[in-house]
Amino acid sequence: MGNIIETLCRRFIHTIPQYRKSWYDVVDFCNRYDRELPTYKYYFIQNTSIGTLFSKRWGWSFFGNLWLYMGMKGGWLRTYNIFRDENMKECREFLESCLTEEMKDEIKRTIK
Repeated sequence: MGNIIETLCRRFIHTIPQYRKSWYDVVDFCNRYDRELPTYKYYFIQNTSIGTLFSKRWGWSFFGNLWLYMGMKGGWLRTYNIFRDENMKECREFLESCLTEEMKDEIKRTIK
């Protein structure tokens, strides 16, 4: 059974140009730095968007993975990252404006 799954994943990866190029980059990296090559199944699950449906990383059921896949296609992760980065920048600026020079010097001394 393992060979069938491995063959299906290999054919899927080599059929789509984007995944084929990415696979060759992984192979090149592994050869350059004496790393073990990942299996086609592992690569398929970790690096293809449809592979998310078969991932067991979070211990979710198929429907949980389907929900994640639909959310990824909808762009929620990109939107979340943009809002998070903007809010972190605003919070950092606000915190820095609240600190006095004495507090900043104390923090620098503590870190060193």
